Amino acid sequence: FSLSNSLNNDTIDTADNQKKKQLYNNLSAKFHKGDFFLRGGINYRILPDSEVENYSSQINYRPNPEFSSDINVTHKPETDLTEARLTLNYTNDYFRTSPFVELDSNQELYAGVNLNFSVIDTPDQNLAGITSKRLSGRGLVSSFVYHDKNGNMEFDEGDDVLPDVIINSLNIRRRVSTNEQGYSLITDVPTNRATDIQIDKTTLPDSFMMSAIEGVSVLPNAGEIMELQFPVHLSGEIDGTISTLDEDNESNLAKHAEIELHPLDARNTEVIQTQAALDGFYVTSEIPPGRYLMNVSNATAKKQKAGAPPPRIIEIGYDGDTLYSYNIELDTKKKPIPVTVTRDKEITKETSKTKEIYALNTAPQ
Repeated sequence: FSLSNSLNNDTIDTADNQKKKQLYNNLSAKFHKGDFFLRGGINYRILPDSEVENYSSQINYRPNPEFSSDINVTHKPETDLTEARLTLNYTNDYFRTSPFVELDSNQELYAGVNLNFSVIDTPDQNLAGITSKRLSGRGLVSSFVYHDKNGNMEFDEGDDVLPDVIINSLNIRRRVSTNEQGYSLITDVPTNRATDIQIDKTTLPDSFMMSAIEGVSVLPNAGEIMELQFPVHLSGEIDGTISTLDEDNESNLAKHAEIELHPLDARNTEVIQTQAALDGFYVTSEIPPGRYLMNVSNATAKKQKAGAPPPRIIEIGYDGDTLYSYNIELDTKKKPIPVTVTRDKEITKETSKTKEIYALNTAPQ
């Protein structure tokens, strides 16, 4: 149960350039019990003349999301007019309909039916479809999710669509699953501020799968479907041990040592770092497909007071490669040499395309 009251003060200019003050008050009460919702209220004017403008009451019954009914009764003392209206509301996947009957104290009877639906042409349908959702003036985002087996970021022969994958709209908290064709549609997207769209990776069918695109920020136009694609790849894994070779040529496992994977492809930019356990064993999971330069971190080499082996190039394919026993041994008889990997871009004269350039810099400490 709730009770609320509002007081509104207003000043208007009359035709004879006089200012006229108006003061209104609204008192309302609400009560909710199970499937029933009740509301009652009084609107009355305090200034310039004190009188009740109308009494109102409403009973709403909603037994399920598809069906509801409303009874509204309003009485205006000034005209001694009472109006009553019964409305039935029904909604399914394709339309919304609201037949109504209205009767007043003058014995005037009105009846009618409201029918509402929207026509939408989504990318996964050959023909336009009909939906009961209100789409006019709203933004829509369609997402296509598929397993990109060859890594070309295009859906082509051999690729698989991915149904039942959750697409998240983070800013407006919408979650929609992809259908059997791999498509999802998020409706009622704001058209006045950007919204981030991304895959919920926990809903991908394979725990090694990962989206090739972390997320997309969108700002759709009203009534427009913005089409997105999310290619999904199988990630890779690498494991091994990190040890140090002492002056007696005995190998000792290096606890908490770190390795780094520097991406050599333009698609990946983030350096992956992994720390070994107490027994010197390390494992790095969820590595995006691509080529990487693998080396021991400079901090580990400095801490162990040992020289690291030269960095090596590894490659994770689109089949979800697992690389076992990539062991690394540092030598205490050698001085640690810091390693720096830098990347830059240049435009080739032959193709006028941008390509990545990598440089491996070493300098004695």
